[in-house]
Amino acid sequence: LREVLPIPAAIECLELDEQALVGYSDANPNIEVAPQNLAYVIYTSGSTGKPKGTLLPHQNVVRLFAATQGWFRFD
Repeated sequence: LREVLPIPAAIECLELDEQALVGYSDANPNIEVAPQNLAYVIYTSGSTGKPKGTLLPHQNVVRLFAATQGWFRFD
């Protein structure tokens, strides 16, 4: 993939082939998530100054889905 992408020389790339991954588990890790844990980051455009990121916890995501369930009918 690296050979077909236009990656500038100044950008360092980490390449892992299958041999480098031997010995690592392919099972999903068992991770407990709390409501206050980070779910995602929304980055601003920086139109009013320096670009910033807004950190959104899982509790906000759950609240969003609950508030819009009537519109979108999430399953």
